[in-house]
Amino acid sequence: MVDEKYLLDQFQSLSVGEMEVMKLLVEGCSSSYIRQVMFLSPRTLSQRQSKIYAKLGFEGRQDINSKVMSVLMYQKWELLRKA
Repeated sequence: MVDEKYLLDQFQSLSVGEMEVMKLLVEGCSSSYIRQVMFLSPRTLSQRQSKIYAKLGFEGRQDINSKVMSVLMYQKWELLRKA
């Protein structure tokens, strides 16, 4: 189980741009869609995703478990933030 303070700290460390990418990922948006709506190059989006996963303590941007855990952590963070 993830410590709530740790979780809050990790998400608060994300930049505004990283948080926007995270929100779109959680909504299930494709990389192509995210690049289009945020006006990002493929490389910039890839870098932001890598930074998100690193800040959340995951290794390997392509690791599907990292993506799933990021979504679950984000959802819990949203609940904690609203409490």
